[in-house]
Amino acid sequence: MPTPYTGASPLPVQRRESFCIGIMNGLTQREAFVQAGYTGSVRTGAWQIAKHPDVKKRIEYLRGKTADRVVLANAVTRSEIVESVRARRLKADTGVELMTKEGKPSGVCKPDFAAGNRADEILAKMHGFMLDVQKSDDFDGELDNMGTGEVQQLFLGLIDQLDPNARKMFVDRLKAEKPSAEPPAAEAGTEEPTLQ
Repeated sequence: MPTPYTGASPLPVQRRESFCIGIMNGLTQREAFVQAGYTGSVRTGAWQIAKHPDVKKRIEYLRGKTADRVVLANAVTRSEIVESVRARRLKADTGVELMTKEGKPSGVCKPDFAAGNRADEILAKMHGFMLDVQKSDDFDGELDNMGTGEVQQLFLGLIDQLDPNARKMFVDRLKAEKPSAEPPAAEAGTEEPTLQ
């Protein structure tokens, strides 16, 4: 029985490995898709490669290694970062003391909700509860040109990146809202084409 792929070794398919390296170098999925030498529909092809389980594991592994190197280079541990963000969150909740016009403490504290929300966002990202989603410059109007099934598949792919269990909840909700509607193609048992 072969051991499952952990992401620690380069992918056996060179184009998939090149795609992962492109993502780690800051390219968008589409740019990494083209740079890796894939042809065909860039939009769907890049999405399919990005959701491949081995590609996900490799990118996750590379991101972890990069984060470890950055933390070591800065001589800061993850726990120190979390502790610092939590302290800022507490200060945001308790507030910042307001000063009088003369520059003396007024005794009144004003909570800083924006700083508190930002601290929550940082902690959520550090613990894997949020993804950093960047808006692509060439994304404007693309959803307008997609069919309902394509939008659902794109949405399901994004949900899979956040929480695999969320996909089932979304599909169940779609079925409950539109009982006569067909389930998305992936749920209907049709295989999606894979790129090599």
